Amino acid sequence: EFRRVLFRSGAQEIAGAEANDWYKLAMDELERFEPAFQQGTLGQVGEFLRIADGIADSLLKSDRLLAQVYAGTPGRQVITNPVNVAILATKLGMGLRYGRDELARVALGGLLHDVGMFNVPDAIISQTDPLSTSDREVIEQHPEVGAEIVATLGSSFGWLKQVAAQEHERWNGQGYPTGDRKSTRLNSSHL
Repeated sequence: EFRRVLFRSGAQEIAGAEANDWYKLAMDELERFEPAFQQGTLGQVGEFLRIADGIADSLLKSDRLLAQVYAGTPGRQVITNPVNVAILATKLGMGLRYGRDELARVALGGLLHDVGMFNVPDAIISQTDPLSTSDREVIEQHPEVGAEIVATLGSSFGWLKQVAAQEHERWNGQGYPTGDRKSTRLNSSHL
């Protein structure tokens, strides 16, 4: 069902956008959804699906999006980080020889893996000093908050909920929020 929904947009819709447009579209969509994320819901993800398609297709054609990541794009970290992760993870997926469908799925996971960060106060996110214990606890809750937000999409996006929940888990058990060492984690969580 995921593939049918994800690829409904078709190549003709994504052919007109340049690499820079996909970066800007992704940033704009994250900003547009920020109030929904803060209220604990994701709503409709159709535009995110289209953008994930565009990122995958753009990277299959050229490295312009990758160059944009490395050049740095001004903006709030809570917005630019998921876009950069989507691009970098998709490029890694290409190196691992993922197919086109899986690359778009990785891009979507990158775009939405960090939605829980929208519930972390800006004062904590932008803090340059070491985090206090209570601030660190707030930060370490964002994967679980993000998983709850993504869960509002329904069971066909259960894999995405797992990506959001496990984004900071590490193979050696040093991650958070659970410190889980299970080997059953999705590859997409680690890209």
